[in-house]
Amino acid sequence: MKTVVGMWAGGLEQTIASWRDHAAPDLVWWNSARGAVEGLDACLEAIRGFYQALNVDHVLVPIKSIVSDGNDLVVIERSDDSYLGDGSLLAAVPVVGVVVLRDGKIAEWRDYCDDWVAKLGFEATAQFD
Repeated sequence: MKTVVGMWAGGLEQTIASWRDHAAPDLVWWNSARGAVEGLDACLEAIRGFYQALNVDHVLVPIKSIVSDGNDLVVIERSDDSYLGDGSLLAAVPVVGVVVLRDGKIAEWRDYCDDWVAKLGFEATAQFD
């Protein structure tokens, strides 16, 4: 998980690569504020939409803790810190993610966090239309 979230610091293309490299094609990505996005391609479109709608340049992810059951379940407590191109911080969002692996790939990713996007005046939709 550290590799996946570490790649997000490289901007949109590295974030896309992190998901392509580590997620199953039938990934379900759920967020407590947004709901579910099903399928890797739909998830990648949602990520692109997030970056474009909010003008995000990159996301740094300080990790507080990671716990694993030693099999296919990982819980990662972190902050998703979204930065704009000028280096200013857009938002630092505390998140707890529950990740289920299948055959070494991310099959489910459930994020529990505040609906910070709505607080910025955007509607939190699956695609960030």
